[in-house]
Amino acid sequence: MNSKTCDSGAAHTSIDISSIVHEPYCKIKRERREGAMIHLEGEREEKEKWSWYCTILMVGVPM
Repeated sequence: MNSKTCDSGAAHTSIDISSIVHEPYCKIKRERREGAMIHLEGEREEKEKWSWYCTILMVGVPM
């Protein structure tokens, strides 16, 4: 089971990271992992820049 949550920053919204990555208008520019933490930075098609500080907990799933 994958438990993936993202904090979008000021909005403090919990987001399913897998749905974000697969949305066609979201393009991941950079990804940095620090242990169980992941930083995602990207850009929407309308050039709106966004970034998330994400916590990813993976249980029983191979990397």
